[in-house]
Amino acid sequence: LAPGTYQRCLLVNPGPLVFTRSTVAKIGKLDPSYQDWHWWLDYALRAHQNGLANIILSIDALHKKFGNCRASVVAGDAEGWEPKDRALLNQKWSGLFGRSIV
Repeated sequence: LAPGTYQRCLLVNPGPLVFTRSTVAKIGKLDPSYQDWHWWLDYALRAHQNGLANIILSIDALHKKFGNCRASVVAGDAEGWEPKDRALLNQKWSGLFGRSIV
């Protein structure tokens, strides 16, 4: 998307995310059953199920790092929570779609 444009979508990625207070008032807080992963997909599906629109907004951002430059690292999952959280997400939502979500 071009910077400054937006588009409706069903699912979102984990960040940065912004939830209005009215959204939280309508559908509640994040599900604490998720340890580290896929909570953003669950919340997007809950918003959709409650008649709200998920929007992806493109912005033009400059990322700067201060101090030492280190190699980027993908978030680790030493405790193995990703498969557990994925199973929870699919348990909750696969019936709605007739297949696994992720």
